[in-house]
Amino acid sequence: MKRRDLQDFVQPVKARGRWYHYFRKGAVRVALPGRPGSREFQVAYDRALRQHAPEKVTKRGGGVGSLAWVIGQYKDALTTMARCHAFDTHDL
Repeated sequence: MKRRDLQDFVQPVKARGRWYHYFRKGAVRVALPGRPGSREFQVAYDRALRQHAPEKVTKRGGGVGSLAWVIGQYKDALTTMARCHAFDTHDL
């Protein structure tokens, strides 16, 4: 099977005279059993993709770790500090 025929995140490796396939996304590497295209391979690939898929981004804002999320966390912290009277604007 040619590399361009493989699914996203599949890394073929030839070792000890045979081909192995791994799900590879960033530092994550998961061995995929069976041959590409087989049911066994597809089930393992789908499982690895679900476990290591990025969080879905909503229309309003982004997922955890996005810039929109960071700004939201910052605004929430400011609101909380103002409510607790811990934020004194005179000290700025």
